[in-house]
Amino acid sequence: MKPEQLKASDILVKALAAGATAVRRPNRLYLPNALKHITPVYGELKTLLEARYGREVKADLLDIGPGSAKRQETMAQQLQASGAADDQDVMHLAKKLVAIIADENPESIWATNIAAPP
Repeated sequence: MKPEQLKASDILVKALAAGATAVRRPNRLYLPNALKHITPVYGELKTLLEARYGREVKADLLDIGPGSAKRQETMAQQLQASGAADDQDVMHLAKKLVAIIADENPESIWATNIAAPP
C-alpha cells in the first residue's frame, strides 16, 4: 500500500512502530548517529499522545513487538477511537518521524512491515 493510501491511524501506527524499532533494538538496525534525529521526535510524539490521549491510547504499546500485527491493530483502534488520528499536531509529528526514519534508518520501517526490503 502506498503512503498516500494509508489512513491517518495507519501512518501513526507505522511511525510509532518504526520509531520503537529504531530506538529500542540493539541489533544491526541500531545506528547511533541516526538516533540523534529519531529519538527526540519519537519521544515528542509519544509525549504528545500521552498528554492529549493518555486515557485512550497506550503510547508505549509498540515498544515491545513493534512488528506485531495484533499490537499494530490494537494501536490503530486506540488512535482512531481517541481522535488522535484526526489531531493535526500528532499527524505532523508522525509524518516528520517517518520522514526522518526513511532518511536515517529505513531498515526500521521495513522491520515494521510498512514496506518490503529491496
